[in-house]
Amino acid sequence: MHEYEVKVYDELQVWRTQIMKQSGLMNRLAKKAQVKINEKIPEKAHAIITESIKQMIKATLVGSNITTKKVYPTIGS
Repeated sequence: MHEYEVKVYDELQVWRTQIMKQSGLMNRLAKKAQVKINEKIPEKAHAIITESIKQMIKATLVGSNITTKKVYPTIGS
């Protein structure tokens, strides 16, 4: 079990390094632009847009369940 724990610890260190490193220039610029745009949109409009998107996603998921063909395994195949 000791080897496994060492391997897990090493993987954790790699993951931690990746998570903690600074994001790229494009990501930082995109984030700043997103924050600026969100500051200019009134909260009420923001809530309406968010709820509308949620409802569209729900409708899409329900529709995909209806329109996709379900394949059931047969016995003896």
